[in-house]
Amino acid sequence: MQLIFHRRSLGERDALVDIIRQHIPNHKGLETMAQTTAEFLREQGKAEGKQDAILKLLQLQFQNVPEVLSREIRNIHNLSHLDTLLEQAMTVQSLEEIDTHSALKST
Repeated sequence: MQLIFHRRSLGERDALVDIIRQHIPNHKGLETMAQTTAEFLREQGKAEGKQDAILKLLQLQFQNVPEVLSREIRNIHNLSHLDTLLEQAMTVQSLEEIDTHSALKST
């Protein structure tokens, strides 16, 4: 999508976007393809910030966060799932209560 918008004339752009729309009925997929690099990096930065916050909270509360759990949290990029994990990190009594697996299935 970025190549279409940045490297093609207006006439070509409309025709190519129409072809893509015909083959991608899911508008969410089309939006994702059209996402700019800046938007992607901004979203990635938000995810990394939430991952950092979750891990910091867990470290403060439990001192040692197992590498496996840390890696699982770093592999989650869905912001709503990271929000859920952040809430869990604020309220759990043990590390075993952190449920990264349900978040991983949907990311």
